Amino acid sequence: MCEKIHLIEGADINLEYQVDLLLVYSGEKPVCSESICTGEIHYAKYIAKIKLLEDLMDTLGLFYSFYGHLKYSDPKKDGVGVSLYWGANLVFGKAESAVERFLGAGDFEQTGLVLGYPKTATEAFVNKRKSKDRPYDGSPLDYFYYFGFSEEFFEDEMKVCQRWHDTVKRLSPKIYKEIEVIISQSQ
Repeated sequence: MCEKIHLIEGADINLEYQVDLLLVYSGEKPVCSESICTGEIHYAKYIAKIKLLEDLMDTLGLFYSFYGHLKYSDPKKDGVGVSLYWGANLVFGKAESAVERFLGAGDFEQTGLVLGYPKTATEAFVNKRKSKDRPYDGSPLDYFYYFGFSEEFFEDEMKVCQRWHDTVKRLSPKIYKEIEVIISQSQ
């Protein structure tokens, strides 16, 4: 497992992807979805990024699917010509069935459940329960507030965030240190 964690730590991907990969690889989350937006970039570089992610998923033994590939353009800031952007979404999980459930989720509530969010939190998100604000306090735990909270089950929902926090801290002090830096810079 250590070799694969080092692979995640050294991958040329952003911190959010590294955290999600670590949580899925460790079994703490069933599936994650990431947007891949290259910004203004050549198509060959976009394809290289897709290949890098495919190789990483294969090496980690994760199931994955790219969906929503698109090319879009915006007028350039100077008003002359357009800027081309390439993008896609990536869903990955330890089980193929989790990836398929994500791709087949019909609404926000189903999507939240597939992502491993507590049922009560997803219900609060779709206004079936009273919601509670996220308790940002400037600690690294703030980074793990992936979902909104319900008022009634707040403490149970916080335990999920705490478990994800503790898993990353235990498995990858390097990634955890990067989270600490980001949180400290956001204050």
